[in-house]
Amino acid sequence: MTDVARHPAGALARNAALNLVGQGAPLVIAVVAMPFVVGGLGMDRFGLLTLAWVVLGHLNLFDLGLGKAATKFVAEALAARDDAAVARVAWTALLIQAIVGIVGTAALLALTPFLVGRMLNVPPELAQEATATFRILALSAPVTLLFNASRGLLEAAERFDLVNAVRAPLNSTTYLVPLAGAFGGWRLPAIVGLLVAARAAGFAVQLWLAMRVLPPLRTRPRIDRAEAPRLLGFGGWVTVAGVLGPLLLYLDRFLIGALLTMAAVGYYAAPFEAMTRLWIVPGAIAAALFPAFSAAAWTRGSSPSTTRRCASSSSGSAPHSSPRRCSPARSSSSGSARRSPTRPLRCSGFC
Repeated sequence: MTDVARHPAGALARNAALNLVGQGAPLVIAVVAMPFVVGGLGMDRFGLLTLAWVVLGHLNLFDLGLGKAATKFVAEALAARDDAAVARVAWTALLIQAIVGIVGTAALLALTPFLVGRMLNVPPELAQEATATFRILALSAPVTLLFNASRGLLEAAERFDLVNAVRAPLNSTTYLVPLAGAFGGWRLPAIVGLLVAARAAGFAVQLWLAMRVLPPLRTRPRIDRAEAPRLLGFGGWVTVAGVLGPLLLYLDRFLIGALLTMAAVGYYAAPFEAMTRLWIVPGAIAAALFPAFSAAAWTRGSSPSTTRRCASSSSGSAPHSSPRRCSPARSSSSGSARRSPTRPLRCSGFC
């Protein structure tokens, strides 16, 4: 395996460029397709579609930060060459995501009558269509969470070529499917249903790719009780930012839909989406750096106390004895080793 802690700048730049292309190419399609989508669906129906995009894009609010946690700890396990840890972390994250997704489905199904009937100012002729749309979105929760988690595994392995080979066509369907619906006279449930089906296909492809890139995943899936608290502990901090950011960014759409009309949401969302897509530039860079930094933190032995112990052990040796080197400890089966965010070091040469 490659020591990702010693990446040349060119490799990181290449990964960032791949992310930028994977996220930027669909925007070209969006610029061409959006006028036809708005004209074909009408402003009220387009307003509902933009809310569906928000829900589909931010169902990861339910993921408890496990997507990023899986990326971090799988990257560390790869740096440690600990195949058993790769499997434990990956399957624990995926299975917890599936459970959380089912809970999210139940919550969204329960909220649908309130959203359509009381919160949003949905035109009466679209009420039944809106209810069916939000129910389909609710059923997509497990698929969306598993899709994000499986992408995190490929990012941990720094296979951004594969990540974006899936991401670019999948993100393009976000605009191509409504475009086809606008010309074909489809209703919103059909459009959103196809978007969810595309997300499910994307998850299946990503999981297959992850199992090819990471052979340790070819084991029996199970939740590891030692890994789960570690993943949830790190993910909790990620969740705080993950919840507050989208709430502050997209709550206004729901407020406009509640206080004004769905048509007003459509008029508001189109230019807003165009401007916020510029954030893909820092996002592409951050996504490339995160797994590399995670692996580097492990490789350098980020435990200061361990470094001090190695230094004191070396300084206590005879003047002409060979110096000792701090190297990562091999895979450990002890519970304490699993629970530690970074694995312990052992002294075996130059420090």
